[in-house]
Amino acid sequence: MRSEVINLNHESCEVIESMIKVGIYTNQDEVINAALKLLADMTNVKKEHLRSLIMEGENSSSPEEYDGEAHLAELKHRF
Repeated sequence: MRSEVINLNHESCEVIESMIKVGIYTNQDEVINAALKLLADMTNVKKEHLRSLIMEGENSSSPEEYDGEAHLAELKHRF
């Protein structure tokens, strides 16, 4: 296993210490590894969600022609 040195702010250190103190984790490594796994999982969920949205868009109806000038004229007429 590779070893790294990291610097944490006071709040992060308190979170780690409190999780160890209440028995959720037994050491700092466990807390950091769990946090990194959660972050990776969240990132993967977001990527999958974005992929599904892209697929949904690609599978939706054909794009319509957009006439910016006509749209601008309509907005000017309305307002």
